[in-house]
Formats: sequence, C-alpha cells, structure tokens
Amino acid sequence: MNSSVTRGVVVALGCVALFTGAAAAGQVPASWGWRGDGTGLFPNADPPVKWGRISATLKGLTTQAAKPSTSLGPGPAGARPGSSPAALGNIPEWLVLGPFPYDPKAETAELLAKESVPGEAGLRPDAGEKAGGAEWKRVASTGSLLNLKPHYPDMAAKVFYAHAYLHSHEGGRLMMRLMGPTCRFWLNGQPVHQTDEKELRFADKEVDLQKGWNSLLVKVFTSQRADNWADMYNLPQNSGFFQVVLWGRSPEEQAESQGILWEASLPNAPRFSCAQPLVIGDRLVVNADPSFVICFDKMTGKRLWADYCGHSEFATPDERAAKPDLFRQIDPKAARIKELASAWAGTLEQRVELSGLATALPRLMRQVDDKRYAGVADRQEAGSAGLTSRTDGKHVYTWFADGVAVCHDLDGKRKWMTLENEGRSGGTGNDGHGYQTSPILTDREFVAAMMNYIAFDRETGKVLWKMPSNNYRWPPRDPGEPITAPGTPCINYEALGLYKPGVGFFPWHASTIAGNKAYVLDWCAAHTGTASVEFTLPEAFTPETRLKGRTIGYQRDKEWGLLTIGSWSAAEVTANALVHDGLIYTVAMGGPLRVFDQATLAPVYSVRLDMNTIMFAYPYPHGSGVCASPTLGGKHIYLFGNGGHSVVIKPGRTFDLVAENRIERLLPGRYRGSYPPVPSKEGAHPECTVSSPIFDGGRIYYQAEGYLYCVGKK
Repeated sequence: MNSSVTRGVVVALGCVALFTGAAAAGQVPASWGWRGDGTGLFPNADPPVKWGRISATLKGLTTQAAKPSTSLGPGPAGARPGSSPAALGNIPEWLVLGPFPYDPKAETAELLAKESVPGEAGLRPDAGEKAGGAEWKRVASTGSLLNLKPHYPDMAAKVFYAHAYLHSHEGGRLMMRLMGPTCRFWLNGQPVHQTDEKELRFADKEVDLQKGWNSLLVKVFTSQRADNWADMYNLPQNSGFFQVVLWGRSPEEQAESQGILWEASLPNAPRFSCAQPLVIGDRLVVNADPSFVICFDKMTGKRLWADYCGHSEFATPDERAAKPDLFRQIDPKAARIKELASAWAGTLEQRVELSGLATALPRLMRQVDDKRYAGVADRQEAGSAGLTSRTDGKHVYTWFADGVAVCHDLDGKRKWMTLENEGRSGGTGNDGHGYQTSPILTDREFVAAMMNYIAFDRETGKVLWKMPSNNYRWPPRDPGEPITAPGTPCINYEALGLYKPGVGFFPWHASTIAGNKAYVLDWCAAHTGTASVEFTLPEAFTPETRLKGRTIGYQRDKEWGLLTIGSWSAAEVTANALVHDGLIYTVAMGGPLRVFDQATLAPVYSVRLDMNTIMFAYPYPHGSGVCASPTLGGKHIYLFGNGGHSVVIKPGRTFDLVAENRIERLLPGRYRGSYPPVPSKEGAHPECTVSSPIFDGGRIYYQAEGYLYCVGKK
C-alpha cells in the first residue's frame, strides 16, 4: 500500500476512535475519498512546487511598460525582448496616462468614440512622457488585474489610458480574455474589443501578433453603477480597472511541459466532472461525465478499464417490451458510448460525438419513464459524475447525481449497481446549481445525498434507510441541528457529518475535521462576512444533541481591496477550510486568502491571490474564480484556481509565496450563454480546473475539464 493511502487509513481510523468512545479503531473499516481522508492534509508527501504547460506562442512572448529601443513591428535579428516573460498569461506592468474627466451622463457609444487625447489609437508612450496635460506613469498589475484606484486619489468620472509593449519572437496568434467596466482595447492601433459596464462580461478575442514589438492600448472609464448589481459584482462607484489574460492560439499550436509526468484525456460530456481521483495502491480511479468510472495505472497513465453506469443499464424486460421503438434508438447509442470510453483518444471528433450522445440518450430514457429516469438540474455544475467516490482499498463506491449508486472492485467488475433516482431538487434554492454533495462510507452503509440522504448496504446495494435533507432548499438547515429518521440510529448534521452510535463520526465533504473541531461552510452567511463556522464535536451524540457554532468571520466592508473588481460574490467561499499547525486557511472565489488563528479565530493575515483568470461568474464553473480547496502537500500549501493557475505558499503566520504555476490549455468550442461550451471547431475556451489536488508521495494527481494530470518528480 502506498504512503499516502497508509496515512489516509491512520487518520480516518483515528478520527473514528476519537468520537466514539465505544468502538475500537481496528473495528472500523477505513475509507477515504474527498480530500484524501477529508482533511486535505498530506504531510508525508514530497511533491514538486514548480510545473507548467506553455504554448510556443507565449513562450516566445515577453512584455514591458517602457518603450523599446527598437521600432515597433519586425525588428532586427537579436532585438532585445521585453523584460517580463508572458508564461503566466499576464502583463505585470503598464504605463498609465490620466486621469481625464468625462461626462457620466453621456451615452456609452459617445464616450468610446470621443478622443480624450488626439490620435489615441496611435499612442506609443514612454515613462515620463506627457500627453493631454498628463504624464505616463508606471503602474504594476496584480496578475491579470490592473486596478487604478490604489494609485489615483481622484477617480470620480475619470478616463485613463493604459499601454504595454509585447515582444514576439516569431509572431503568432493570441487569445485574449478581456474584461472591464466601459473600456476600449487596441492592438497595434487596430480595435480589438469594447465593453459597457451595463453588460459586464468578459470576452474572448483572437488577435494576430506581428513579429517583433507590438502595442496594446486600453482606454478605461471609471464605473458609475451604484445599485445592488454593482455591490454583488464588487463594483464600487468610480472603480477603474480592467483584466487581460493571454493564451497561445497560433495554427497548429505546440506546447512545452515542465514537471507533468503524464496526462490522460478524459471523456467528459456534456458537462465535466469535478470529482477528485482516488489513489488505491498502484491504481488511480476517477469519475467522468456522463456516467463513467475509469481506472488508470497511476505510474504511467495507462487506462486499465472504464465502465459506463448510465440509466440505460437499468432498463427492464417489461420496459423493452412496452416501448421497442425507443430501445431501437437507445441501445445503439448506449453501446456507442461504451465503445468511445474504451477507445478514447480525446480527438475533437470523439468529443463532438460523445457530447451529442450524452445529450440525446437521457432524453430517450425519460420517454421510457420520466420519473424513474428523471434528469437532474440542467446546470448540474459539478457534473453528473462530479461527486468524489469512496474506497475501502478493495472496492470503489460511486454515486452519480442522477441517482445511480455502484460498487466496483479494482479490476472494474461491478459488485452491485442500484438506481434510486429522486429526480430534481424542486426548482428552488440550489436546484439550478444541481446536486453537489459527495457520498460517505461507514462500516455498513454507503450514504449519498439527493432529495433525501439515502443509505445503501455497502455489501449488496440494497437501500437500508432514508433521511430528510434540506441541502437543496433555501435557506439550508443549520449544520448544528440534529436529523434522525426511522430505521436507523444514525444522527445526521447537514453539511457537517453523520454520527453512527458505537461506530463514529463521518464528515460530509463540505466540512473539515481537525481533532474534535469541525469547520463547515455557512451558505446562509455568505454575503454577510462568514468564511466558515466552527463546531465542537462531543465524544458521543444523542438525537437531542444540538451543536452551537462559532463564526469565523471577516469585515467585508473593510476588505474591498482584497476582492477582485467586477467579480460576482467575490467574498463568497465555496472551498473547504484547511486546518494546519494552529491556523485555518480559507480562500474565496474572488481571490482573498484569509488565515485565522485556530484557538481564537482572530484574523492572522489576508492577501489577494490573482489566479490569472477572469473571476467573473458565468458560465459556471468556468468563470467562478477559485473553487478548489487549499491542500497541504508535504511542507507547502497548494491553492488552485479555475483557469489552470496555481499558487504554492509556505504555511505560517505570514504570506510566503514559493511559486506560481500555470497549465495553459485551450479546448475546442466556444461558450454558449451561461452554460459550458459544446465541443466544436468554432473557437476555443480555456480548460476549467475546479477539482482539488490529491497528493501521493512525490506526485500530484489532478482532474481538469479535459485531462487528468500527473505532476511530479521523475
């Protein structure tokens, strides 16, 4: 058994023994899954801190604020490139000119068309030069974001220009993700894009770089909105900012990797799975959409087996006899899905075909029986296969959001498979976001969360009991309130954990256990300044045991500077807390890393992380900023953003940055409204990365939208 799995067993058993007082640790079968053993702590790991994937276009690109000594455009061979490599996809320094006043009552089209400085599109400045009565000044960005407010005291109805020089060795094509309030963007004097704060959105634009020096110019107007919308999107009146993120998009684009030992294409469609992989001995098991369980050799990335567990697997002889015409359509589609999973190579043609099949087959099954084969919420943001499985080291237990529970042995043979579909969650509260709760494994039960908590016998798959849930209603139930049900002695605390008398306490995926403390997200207080809630767990529970929490809060009104401007609910936390060495680490969607003292819950430090992605909101989860939970791997803490960017820091009471990394990858297909993209030859989108990492010795395993990555030392 490998080292990280051994550690997971020991910690899991230790937690059970701590809370029971009745059962010896050795009596309880170990299990692990979400964040390893649920804590996100992998202290015995020894992973790298540097890795990455960079396109040839970005590798040959550098940037700088100062005016180059050579002329713009194709320069002489050996012309000195810019001072800052573009590997992370951002521009770290700009020249800024302004402020200039503008009429806030004017129409947007009029503002964008009017020149504040004559010949604005042709501006090619240097630091200290003057234009329009103002001076060009160097201003540093923070990752992709240039926020002007900290640098200019007077922002009321003002307009600014920002300029950067880009040097490309060979030329090529870029995809630029652009965002701002009311802005206009030019490359080499040619208009690229313009935005309007009334329709705040990011946009992906493709541009061609000329060989040598290039000019990127932005004209940005400070915002005027002062309504609830502006508050929700962290857009204070008179904010002046914009964001630029870069990807290589040249024809036949090549990429260079560092520290990525292997990558495996995953058959995800139409959504993708946010589930974490499981390391079990020499195997790596992961879920993929629509309903796949897939096993790889963890050392080489070779696919060992794949099993499709969709609704069509449950069709009965009576259903087939009653609707033969439907099954003449269903059977070949189900067979083709299995063929694709077995022979998956990740080609565009395969992705397009699987996306079509994964959309069509559920519709046909609902025509067979619209209750038994009911679909989940249209958005199902974690993916139908997005709930992290559990393992006892011999079997893998998986729950799919459409009501399928299945147990496999490590060779891919099904031990049992059960359909207990309760359909959609009712159309209110969180229903639009879909089911999100990963299952747990007790000594006897495999427990999943749908409209109810459903306990399956882990040996047979038979439903043992159900317990009411309010997980998918608004507001959710207080995590400290006990829930019981007929037919079981178990006591449940929603989002916190399940207590089984004489056996132990089993945390749900939204909580982090540290000793006798549990830290859980408080969705009700997400907008009022709560990072998490701490509960003290007793040694034993009764049906009357109500837990009282302590709020781990922050002063939202004083932390605007930490929040990404223009980011929806930038202060809101969706990631689990990490508890290590007396400190509690939380990270919000809009970038703030907040660290608290575990004993006092007092703030220790806070800092804004720029994950070099547009942390706006839509489409979920691609634009929602930071969703992955902080994780301890050996001596360092790893924080992953939604756009392939990651930050590595040292644990401790001060912020100590060790490294920043980026896996730069574009997948084929554009976004469609607020939903994820459909694979196609039209356009491209950045690979989304929302799963939390798993550590195993010197390796990191990580599931992204299109690929499963193994990062490590050779």
